[in-house]
Amino acid sequence: MVRELRPMLGTPQPIITPQRAMKILTIATAVPLAGLWMLGGIAASDLDPGKLRALAKTFNELADDLEGGKKDPDGGYVDRTGALASVVVTNSQFSGAAIEEFKLVYPVVHTYGVTLAGNCRTVALGCENYASLIEEERKALMEIEGLLLGTLILIAFQPVTTQIFRIVEYRIGQLLQLAARIKGLSGTWAARALQAGSTAYVSTLLGYIAVDGVAWHAAAYSGQATVALANGESLGSPTDGIGRTMAANGAYAVGYELFNAPLRAAGVEPTRISEMSARLFGSIYGYTPVDNLLDEEEDDAIATQPDQLDDKLLGHGGRALIFPPGWTPGSWPRYPAR
Repeated sequence: MVRELRPMLGTPQPIITPQRAMKILTIATAVPLAGLWMLGGIAASDLDPGKLRALAKTFNELADDLEGGKKDPDGGYVDRTGALASVVVTNSQFSGAAIEEFKLVYPVVHTYGVTLAGNCRTVALGCENYASLIEEERKALMEIEGLLLGTLILIAFQPVTTQIFRIVEYRIGQLLQLAARIKGLSGTWAARALQAGSTAYVSTLLGYIAVDGVAWHAAAYSGQATVALANGESLGSPTDGIGRTMAANGAYAVGYELFNAPLRAAGVEPTRISEMSARLFGSIYGYTPVDNLLDEEEDDAIATQPDQLDDKLLGHGGRALIFPPGWTPGSWPRYPAR
């Protein structure tokens, strides 16, 4: 009981606890997400862009049949009938009332053919543009939905990543205790190496990187899958890109540790500001450069780009604002958050 009361006396609970803040954030995210999904169902057309492009192809082919185009550079039906009509009109062997009437009617018919070909191409262009508009509209809605849900997942993942570190740290501690007993029995070099403080630190960090990388990939994939399924889009296998995510997450952890190392050496207690700064440092100089480097679809840019900073400030700022350093559900801060 004393152990539980001491942190309560030393650190008064805030009016808005992390649990309440996360509930508020979840509601604040769920409401606009539901609105976007409703808007997507109303505003985003049910027409299939692929079918619209197939329709555009049909109209372009009809225009090619009428005026030639790329299909027949020598001309289509309009030009061929025009050539035949000119033979009839200019040949003196053909005469009479019917020919005279034909001379008056055919120019009008010919004009209709040319106009129809132009209208076919206009309709085809409209179908192409409409298909692109639908795709852009869906993409824009998905980007907004992904940003909202992704930010919520990033913030909510903070207690998970802290707990993962504690579990790994505990398991490594058990291994070191076993190493100490082994040393007492045999005094082997391997046991002495396992007892070294640097080995404990590196082992804990590597274990954390491995476990946290898989967990973060699963969390990020769940967000992407939710947005994709809500918009009727397909999504790849859950294992796609897991190596890339783990490598980027490992770079993030190393950057985070590099930022905090001088503070720990000086005995400075972690604060929300220092935690946010460490996370931003790890994300900007660790996670994103590695992620960009391993992303085959991106351009040659490796460093974090200005348009990527907003998401980082929002996500890591939200983490620092809601969760005290080292916080996990039902506990008070004891360890620096990882």
